[in-house]
This record gives sequence, C-alpha cells and structure tokens, in this order.
Amino acid sequence: MAINAAMQWWIRTGGSNNNGAGYDSTVASAGTNYADQDTAQLALTDIVANGTTTLTSVTGGFTTAMIGNVIKLRSFSSGGATGYRVITARTDTNTITVDATVTTGTGGSGNVGGASATLLNFTNGGTAGTPAVTSPLAAGHTLNLQGAGTDDPSSADYTNTGYMQFASGSSGSGIIRLIGYNGRPYISANGLTIYNVTAWKIQNVKFKITGTSSGSADLGILNGSTPLDLDNVYVDMNGQDIAGLKGAGHVVNSKFINSGSTTAGTYAAILPGQWGARIYGCTIDKWRGYGIEFDSVMQSAQFCTITNCKKTGVGAINVSASTFDYRSAIINCTIDGNAADGIKFSNIGLADCLIRNNIITTNGGYGINCSTGTTAFNDRAFTITPDYNNFGTGATANTSGARNALSAGTHDLALDPQFTNAAAGDYSVGTNMKAAASPGVFPGGLSTGYLDIGAVQRQEPAASSGGVTVPTAVFGSSMMVGA
Repeated sequence: MAINAAMQWWIRTGGSNNNGAGYDSTVASAGTNYADQDTAQLALTDIVANGTTTLTSVTGGFTTAMIGNVIKLRSFSSGGATGYRVITARTDTNTITVDATVTTGTGGSGNVGGASATLLNFTNGGTAGTPAVTSPLAAGHTLNLQGAGTDDPSSADYTNTGYMQFASGSSGSGIIRLIGYNGRPYISANGLTIYNVTAWKIQNVKFKITGTSSGSADLGILNGSTPLDLDNVYVDMNGQDIAGLKGAGHVVNSKFINSGSTTAGTYAAILPGQWGARIYGCTIDKWRGYGIEFDSVMQSAQFCTITNCKKTGVGAINVSASTFDYRSAIINCTIDGNAADGIKFSNIGLADCLIRNNIITTNGGYGINCSTGTTAFNDRAFTITPDYNNFGTGATANTSGARNALSAGTHDLALDPQFTNAAAGDYSVGTNMKAAASPGVFPGGLSTGYLDIGAVQRQEPAASSGGVTVPTAVFGSSMMVGA
C-alpha cells in the first residue's frame, strides 16, 4: 500500500536528515510516535530486503512499539532501493513488515524514527536542492515544524538558500499542511522561499528574507495556487523589494511587515490571484510596495489593518478587476497612513465591490479613488453604494480628499477615528467610531447591531463602581447594566 494520507512528518532543529521522521497513528496496532524526537529510535546498517515487504536485520532491535513509524532506507551496499517505508507489523526483534515492496538488497542503512533536520528532505524540486532519497510527501500529509519556544523569534531556526517546491494536496486526499509547533519556527531565506505549491496550508510559521536573489521579486516570498492558505503566519520583507504572498486562497490572522528600509518599492504584500480569496484579520504594515491587489472574482478583505505602505500611484488596496461580475468586498478594514490612495479602482470593476465600515484616513491620495469614469457614471455603476466609511478630518483627512469621481454614502463620516496609538500600531478606536457601522437596526426593527467602524473594535473602560459589564461578544460593544 502507499503511505496513507494521514501521515505526519516531523522536522526539528536537532534532528537528522537520515531519520525516518514520520508516524501514522491510523496504522493497525500503531505504537509509539518516535518521529517527534531528535535521534532515531533504531539505526541499522545490515538491513536485508528480499523483494517483498519483509525486512530483516541480524543486529535487530525491532519492537511492536515501532509499528506506524517510518524507516528511512537511505542506502544499500548491494542492490536494494532507497525510500521511506511505514512499519506495519513486527514478527520478532530481527524482522518487520513494511507498507510497500523493497527491491532485493543487502547491507541496507536505515533509521527508525527521529525527526528530519530540514524541510529539504520533503522537496521535489526548486533551486534549494532535492533530497538524495525521493520525498515521501503526498496529499493529506502534515509537516510539523519545530520552533524554539517563542512566538516571534529573533534568530532563525532554519535557513534556506534558494526556493523549495513540494507535492500538491488534492480534493480527494486532503491538503498538505505545514504547521509550526513549540512556538513559531522562523525560516530565513534569500527571497522566494516556497514556490508553486497547490492545495497547501501554512500555519504558525515565520518567514523573513535576507535578499531577493532567489526567484523574481514579483513571484513573492510565498507562491502558490488553488489555493495556498495561511493561518497565523508572519512574513517579514526585511527591507527588500518583493511581493509577500502570491496566489493566496484564505489568509487569516497573519502579519505582513517590513522591519528594514522603508524606501518606496514596487510589489504588494498580498496578491491573491485566486477566485474567492478571503483576507481576514490580517496586519500589513510599512510594506515597501502596497497592501493588497484584487484582480479576480469574489475576493475580499475584512477586519484588516493596512497601514504605512510606501508605493505611490496605486491604492493600499488596489482593485484592478475589470468586469461587473468580480464582486469583491472591503469590510471593516483600517486603511491609514499609506503613501497613495486608500482604495483605488483602475476600471469598471468597481461595480460590484461592497465597501462598508472602513476607516480610510491619513493616506497620501484619495480615500477612495475611482480613477476612471465620471461621478455620475460611477454612482450608477456601483450596485451597492460605498457607505458607513469614515474618511477622517483635519490631521487625519486624506491628502487629496475623501473621494474621487464618487458621491458620499448616506452614512459616511468625516471624523477623527481617535486611534489609541497609531504610531505604535494600536488602531483601536475612540467614541467617534462607536456603534457607527452597518448593520445597525436589522430589518424588522427587533435587533440592533453595535459594531464600530474599522478593523479594531473599541475596548470599553471597566466600570468604576456597581453594575455588571456585559462583554463585547454579547452586544457588539461592552455596556453597563444594573448600575
């Protein structure tokens, strides 16, 4: 049988590329997971394969606890075939059964258990190199990547030169997951790091680059398709001029920052490139280019902060979709302090973009710039008029004005959002934005929402005396009752 879709692999900073690195708990009578440890549970150099699924060793040491673990056959002195095999049964200390036939050979070297030292053992291409033993990674598998115990480490755990390619996930067997554990593992690379992956999810990992020599800058640091989803991922461009993520599906609770030079650059932090891409709860800050490019069907950004991006001539969110049916949405975002427009439409694709509840302030261009068409035409073209947005006033107003070639929404505001500390990245709002967002009163008049405008909701102060504070989750913003 092939390696199951339920297989999990472990990569640890103290591991070895000779190790088995895998464990499948769904194998019948599976024993102990020996993959999540630095050293192999058993290392042999006298393995004999007889052209079946049986492996023997005079030295021995096989136990029933090893069932479900992977043995990596990395070489034979005569005949044999390298590869990863799952232990499915143990006859005695000298004999095991594995999941697939091994070509006849003698003098085999192989390790049972122990983690890999690098992701490179699981690549199937790319300029970073390919492993001597063919990657076992397949649809449905999980790669568990060990960190050093902190959420935002300052020192790299893994360093890459060149980009890596990997096997694809599938709708039949499942996506491939790369998941950081024991804190957030930090991968340092010289530009494009993961390239052209399909049906992947990356979770709880940090990427920081040292240059742009690996791949074209427009390909991004992370590159994928149909889809590449991110959950709780940190991406730091570190002063380079490069895209962050190209080919995204869903991007959730992730951070795209620039800790280096803030000279104006070229590329967006996120270029979804996929139908239905959703960017939710993300931070984009000080990116040398711009924030997000919407160029396909039904893409959206919700509850994101896009701040201090440096590229001019575009929008912090740049909508380049070109037909009436693209149906993008920008809802409850905070778009502040960017060098150019807050939101820019390049063409008639503005028509089906839903824009509500956003703070669009202190940008170097317009708040919303409809760069083609007249005000009269654009007002007719929008199916749902942009509304419930705040464009600031005075020091928080947009340099060129709130809008270009677009009329104001009925409930739009021009108020100071009263950010708690924008300079330090705290975009929680004051009372000017309190409960001013849509929806307010729901149809029928029996329910009322109390959502604040912007990505970051207001934290109500604790009661000074008496009463009970009802949390935000109940009413949308905290309130006192019974005082």
